[in-house]
Amino acid sequence: MKGFLVFVSWLGTALVLGQPGPEVLPRTYETPIPNAEIVVVHAIVPAPGLEAREAAAWRVLGEALLEGTQEYTKLQLLTFGSQAGFAPRVTVLPDHLRIEIAMPKGGLDVAVGLLESMLRRPSLPADEVVSIASEMARRRKGVWQESLDPYSPDYAAVKPTDVRDLAKRAIQPDRVIISVAGGFPVGDGVRQIQSAFGDWKPSKVSAPRSDKTLLPLLARKSEVTTIELRAPAVAPADAAYAQTLLAAFALGVGKQSSMTRVLREAQGWSYRQEAVLWPTGKGWQPRLIVAMKLPQEDVEIAERVRKVLLEDVETWTEEHRSRALAMAEAALTRRLEVSPFWGGPAGPVALDVADRAFWTGYGALLGSPGFGPGETLEAMKPVTLDELKSRAKSLLETATPAVILGRPG
Repeated sequence: MKGFLVFVSWLGTALVLGQPGPEVLPRTYETPIPNAEIVVVHAIVPAPGLEAREAAAWRVLGEALLEGTQEYTKLQLLTFGSQAGFAPRVTVLPDHLRIEIAMPKGGLDVAVGLLESMLRRPSLPADEVVSIASEMARRRKGVWQESLDPYSPDYAAVKPTDVRDLAKRAIQPDRVIISVAGGFPVGDGVRQIQSAFGDWKPSKVSAPRSDKTLLPLLARKSEVTTIELRAPAVAPADAAYAQTLLAAFALGVGKQSSMTRVLREAQGWSYRQEAVLWPTGKGWQPRLIVAMKLPQEDVEIAERVRKVLLEDVETWTEEHRSRALAMAEAALTRRLEVSPFWGGPAGPVALDVADRAFWTGYGALLGSPGFGPGETLEAMKPVTLDELKSRAKSLLETATPAVILGRPG
């Protein structure tokens, strides 16, 4: 399989691409940032078509990758990998996981070496896998985290062999995407990855067995009910990409958004309401999430939320479009605490070096490695009021409702 060596440089909205390279895997992209004081390597591993029985093993694998490798103990991995101020991180989502390692400027070779060892030779010790699975089974999520991740995999059934087999199937050079960002010369990131991973070849792996799909949580022991309207994901190549993202800002970002004005202030239903753009393997997925306390169970609440939001969209004016675009600009050019672009359960992505590596790598996963924050913002600017309203209505009308009912006691 032919690989591509691609150099990504955000100079305003400019994009610098390298020429197709020789047979090089994994796919590698770089974002040189001359004034950056750190370097970050970021690997994305798509999940290999997980079934319900493997959902727990996938999550355990993510945490077990930090337990060390054949070359580095857990302590060494954390010690060497924390020199830039934060330890190596693994983010696990249902359809992909991401590994992130940062080093001070000049330490790119060390960061690449740590990543190569984690991907190709993780230790995955049996006793640690069992311990992690046991601890995850006891772990409790907060209400908001539970609404973002409404699944409860069967951790008790996870075996060390399940995790090892899943790692072999998922972590293959033709599936992994690596993004490098930070203070290094143009081309050095790709050269370092090619040098470390050049002899990595795909291997034959077994196909998963057929199984049932993991089902979401339907109720919780709490006074809080959460309602979600979940729309289909969009990628940069989709015709409605810009309109969908801007609609998410207008619907649920900031105090003047529809969700705050209508659900919280006018109806008095919610105490937290937010539009989240969730990263999936198919694109950013708009998720309109509302937390509220209901006096009694109301199975129709999601449809009532949909109805009042649709009615509000009809009243939007040019002022609403301008406000949404201003919020989008704040999220994509400055640090905005309520940015809807979430990297996972930890919260929104920002614009630091690590997040630049994320944007490039995630864009590559979606087929558009050069489509970063600047390009996303520029795509939203031409969206008209009529296009915005039409897309918002379509998003609301086609969104799938998901309700976790609060049941005290």
